[in-house]
Amino acid sequence: MNKKEILNLKILLKDLGIANTSGSFNYSSFENSTKSPIYFLGSSPGGNPFKEKQTIIEHLNFMLKNPGFNEYYDGSWSPRGKPNPIGQSPLQKRVQYLLSSLMVNPRNAFSTNLIFARFHSESNIQNYNHLATKCWPVHSYLIEKINPNLIIVLGNKCFEFVCSQMTDLSNIKQFKIDHGQGWTCKQSSGLLKGKRKNLIMLPHLSRFAINQNKHKPIIEWIRCFLGNGKDFKPVMG
Repeated sequence: MNKKEILNLKILLKDLGIANTSGSFNYSSFENSTKSPIYFLGSSPGGNPFKEKQTIIEHLNFMLKNPGFNEYYDGSWSPRGKPNPIGQSPLQKRVQYLLSSLMVNPRNAFSTNLIFARFHSESNIQNYNHLATKCWPVHSYLIEKINPNLIIVLGNKCFEFVCSQMTDLSNIKQFKIDHGQGWTCKQSSGLLKGKRKNLIMLPHLSRFAINQNKHKPIIEWIRCFLGNGKDFKPVMG
């Protein structure tokens, strides 16, 4: 993104009143991901907002000063207060596996969260749709600039919200997961800013170990919605 586009992002964050909230902006680097074929969305940054003081605008500035940094690969995370080696927390490793299974250069996938404010977990977000609505103008701006083929979201709430922002929504299809809790993945497509986007929901990867061999059929299923592009890994078989 150029300097003018970055400035527009900062102005938008401030105008929405969320710039100085504890949280994070993008998880992927700005170096190569701004023309990403995939837009990857979690629900919100994890952690304790009372202990982790870095604000959304401070995190954006950090990412701009460190253009090669990627939270999923280079971040040092401490889930449940237990420090993990760089890029080695269970969630980081599962996201790495997912993206490396879909893209030739997985670090180039644009990754962020639907809600930029920090919460310990999704269950702690009491006003989910209100906060998502507040952040959506930023996503709308980014999706228009990045123009991804595929949007991948984690969790039903995130999926339902993004669906609500689309028009001409297709019927929702489901893919059953080999998991004791009866989880499913979901797929739909719709128009955002007049362009059709495929949308896929996965159960949150903090709980769903997609990197287990038995879940390889899910990766092949996702590949069917990638379309054609030099950055994508092809469907097998």
